[in-house]
Amino acid sequence: RLLAFVSVCSAMTHSSDSTLIVYYMKNQLDIGYQTIATMFFFKSLVGVLVMMFLVTLVIRCLQEKRAVTLGLMLGMIHNLFWGLSSTKWGIFAGMVASEFAGLYFPIIVSMRSANVGEEEQGRVQGAFFALEAIADAVGPVILQGIYNQTENTVRPGPGFMFVVAALIYAFGAIAACMLPADKANVRSRTRGEDLGTENGTQSLPAIS
Repeated sequence: RLLAFVSVCSAMTHSSDSTLIVYYMKNQLDIGYQTIATMFFFKSLVGVLVMMFLVTLVIRCLQEKRAVTLGLMLGMIHNLFWGLSSTKWGIFAGMVASEFAGLYFPIIVSMRSANVGEEEQGRVQGAFFALEAIADAVGPVILQGIYNQTENTVRPGPGFMFVVAALIYAFGAIAACMLPADKANVRSRTRGEDLGTENGTQSLPAIS
């Protein structure tokens, strides 16, 4: 249940971030489409580097539970950048941070896979993806509604929708902290099971 809640929080905000930020940059900050395209290019480049080199390193150093928590906290931070910044450089800093936040996604998928048997993989993954699809649809609607109510205000201001998204990420990070370590830390658990299997295999000759 906690992992499902984490998945919903991340899906609600991720889908909203990837769509609403473009309209926000254009309509509120008057950033040109060419500049926006350039910013997204460098953002994507950072994302590729993170997925290629950083995910494995972070898992090795922090284990899965802490890595997911870190990713969600970075998601909270980059949304605060967007919600509170009034310059394109502040927005760009948030865009770069959002790619580092994305490291939680493959880890959550591996957690789901490792905690069910082979015969239940399709059912569990399908249920999670259906839940995330609903969150993908609901998230932008909620944040767009908040934007419609605040776009012409000084306080809380048009960026308030991103502050709300940061709050959703914060709830997800709290839930990630509460995940049982023995089930969340897939890498260390698998290593322990492999070690136990090797020790059991080595002890057979002695028993016989």
